[in-house]
Amino acid sequence: MKTALARGVRYYATGDVLSVQRTGSTITYLKNGSVFYTSTVASTGDLHVDTSLNTTGATLNDIVIKGDNLTAGATDFTAANALAKIEAYNNGDGTTPAALTVDDYTAAGVTGVTATNLAAVNANVLAAATGDADTTAEIQTLAFPPLIITLDDTALAAGETATVTFTFNEAVTGFDNSDITVEGGTLSAVTSADNGITWTATFTPTAAISDSH
Repeated sequence: MKTALARGVRYYATGDVLSVQRTGSTITYLKNGSVFYTSTVASTGDLHVDTSLNTTGATLNDIVIKGDNLTAGATDFTAANALAKIEAYNNGDGTTPAALTVDDYTAAGVTGVTATNLAAVNANVLAAATGDADTTAEIQTLAFPPLIITLDDTALAAGETATVTFTFNEAVTGFDNSDITVEGGTLSAVTSADNGITWTATFTPTAAISDSH
């Protein structure tokens, strides 16, 4: 840690998150989730934790020690622990604990999370109500909601229309306007241009309708 800090973290501020990770035999050092140094010395033995701070009165808070992908018989990183971390992230502010990783979701039994969609999945989990990320099934649904409905304009003026988009987490067939309840206007026929993942329609509000919500 001392060598790595000398190479990269000369300055740090309140709220910075410093971490050390070993993947295989490679040690990497991170500040706020970004790698600033990768050791060229292979690491295969036990890991020991020690630290020193250069500034009088400085402190370390919310320290987390965990092991991913441990060998058979190891017990400190289990699905239960992964679920607990995800739940803590859902209940927290997105920085404590630090952003979840693909390995966290995999260990918890959640499928489909990749480096490409990780940020979006984390945002969904963080935005969910407290207590809604306690089980693998809940997290799977948070990560990939079955259906997301969005409008491109939520403050329509007289004579305006809005495009309504229905985004499913997998391709669906047979989806049509009979599956939709519309209030305060009319909706054109829904159509899909990507084999059933995304469907769009045009919403036309009823004249003189106002909604204070």
